[in-house]
Amino acid sequence: MSISLQECVEDKCESVAALGLQAIALLCEDDVLEFYAAWRVVHKALPKIPQQVCMLTLTPSLSA
Repeated sequence: MSISLQECVEDKCESVAALGLQAIALLCEDDVLEFYAAWRVVHKALPKIPQQVCMLTLTPSLSA
């Protein structure tokens, strides 16, 4: 059985959602996943998070 990152982020279990967000952040950090592609997934699951906060979270190199 496999689970997508989108399914992880949308999971009702906070631990699973946190792991999904961490995986997305690592993929963005290593330039495997583009921020705006990640943003669409995160925003769908967590629409109240502002894009600016998400950008700082998903792109650690920008916040350094």
